Amino acid sequence: GDGLILGLRSDSWALAKSTQPKCPDKSALPPPKPELKSCAKHPIVSGSTSFGFAGPDIMSQSALSEQMLTVLEHPLIRTKMTVLRNKQTPPDQFRRTLHEMTGLMSFAVFAHLHTDPVNVDTPLETTAGEALQQPVPCLLSILRAGNGIVDALSALLPDAAVGHLGVQRDPVTHKPIYYYEKLPPEIDKRQVIIADPMLATGGSAIMAADHLTKKGCRGLVFVCLIAAPEGVAAFHAAHPDIPVITAALDRQLDENCYILPGLGDAGDRIYNTV
Repeated sequence: GDGLILGLRSDSWALAKSTQPKCPDKSALPPPKPELKSCAKHPIVSGSTSFGFAGPDIMSQSALSEQMLTVLEHPLIRTKMTVLRNKQTPPDQFRRTLHEMTGLMSFAVFAHLHTDPVNVDTPLETTAGEALQQPVPCLLSILRAGNGIVDALSALLPDAAVGHLGVQRDPVTHKPIYYYEKLPPEIDKRQVIIADPMLATGGSAIMAADHLTKKGCRGLVFVCLIAAPEGVAAFHAAHPDIPVITAALDRQLDENCYILPGLGDAGDRIYNTV
């Protein structure tokens, strides 16, 4: 019978040929928006490619073939994303829809889990099975908005450990500021799934991945609701081996480094602090 099919979407963008700072294409900005300032270092890109990447300066062909960017495509994901984008959606419905959306995304996220072969005794015979590698994976929330995704993932994978990293964006420089950490023991031996609803400039995600790789973590996965091309480019320039799974790849960043069209500040909408 028919099942849930989560596929890759062909999006109208490609990475710039260089990672050097570039001025944005002003014609791509909808008037009367001012030209980009702080985010001019994140080039606005356009084009077409099957996986959303082009250009050996950012990623190798082997990384492309491994589908390091996965944009999930499904009617339910599109309809729930519409609810999340709607500025009239109240906080309680936003949280509920986010939980449902994460459940749909979990199929692709958990496809990266590492398992070990085991034998299991059924009522009739012994057969081959699989078990999560030990120690169990860690679901890592980039505070505070990442909690919305991690809560939903942990409901589906209750065996997982949960960690938190506090990273916030400076409102003036738009650079990430690291302020808090609580990780489970033996983090260097665990597979870690990093969650943050928005991949905008990529600064917070890069800082989190940097922090974990320095601790010896391998097999990292990053999951978000919405990604900007600039953020994907920056993240994969820093960590080309970490898969990014997202429900939407949006157009670009605005002059304040918010994703367009986006859904606003995910943390504020989750916690009703708008």
